Amino acid sequence: MSAPDWGSQQQPESRNRSQGAEVPPRLILSSGGEAPAGCAGMPPAHVERLAELLLRTQERPSLDFVREVSEEGYGLTALVVELLGPATRLVGEAWAEDRVGFLEAGIAYGRVQQLLRRLSQEFDPGPADLLRAGRVLLTVPEGETHTLGLFSLAELLLRDRWEVVLGRPVLEASPATLVHTEWFDAVLISAAQERLLPVVQQEVTRLRQRSRNPDLCVLVGGNLTVLVPDAPTRVGANGGGGEADAVSSRLLEALAAGGA
Repeated sequence: MSAPDWGSQQQPESRNRSQGAEVPPRLILSSGGEAPAGCAGMPPAHVERLAELLLRTQERPSLDFVREVSEEGYGLTALVVELLGPATRLVGEAWAEDRVGFLEAGIAYGRVQQLLRRLSQEFDPGPADLLRAGRVLLTVPEGETHTLGLFSLAELLLRDRWEVVLGRPVLEASPATLVHTEWFDAVLISAAQERLLPVVQQEVTRLRQRSRNPDLCVLVGGNLTVLVPDAPTRVGANGGGGEADAVSSRLLEALAAGGA
């Protein structure tokens, strides 16, 4: 299958199959995410190039390219939010339009996971024997289209030495399936829309029922907790809140409290 023409790509119509999500081109979370002087943000050509490389058979080209971009002066935040996030969206949109196959998209999504881990190690390697805080799944509920917060949270948690796995929209498998097949200390559901409150509640119930970890900690974050302050309690989560920079401490507090 020939590589998709990223530069001429049109915005696709919404489809259930789509992995695409609205990812704004600019977000500065910390000094590590500042763009080089005189640069207004990640060049679209960089995003399109990475999307092409993610679909290649070999992992090395995508890794080398991300390293080249980092050498231009971009920090971890910019690389995750402005490069990996939008490139993942392009792959998802190409899959939704049948311009790439399921296997190709799956390989690309797995490669994004690998790049996240490598970036975390290279920007903050730390002592080799330093214990990680835990393993956390970041996801959005089915029907959620605002996923910028997911990549932002990934960057923050990676800095705090969490092992991060991205669920929707990066992985097609449901959160309940992921926690059933793999061990997670915690799941964080990021939601922005009040109408999705019942969906989040169903998601939390399924997570509790299927998790391999009987003490799975579930947090709910995002704009939903601003619109509905008691949303975490209403959906049966361990806690939550809208402050992204406090999520790591909230996770640790909930885990220390013994999960559910």
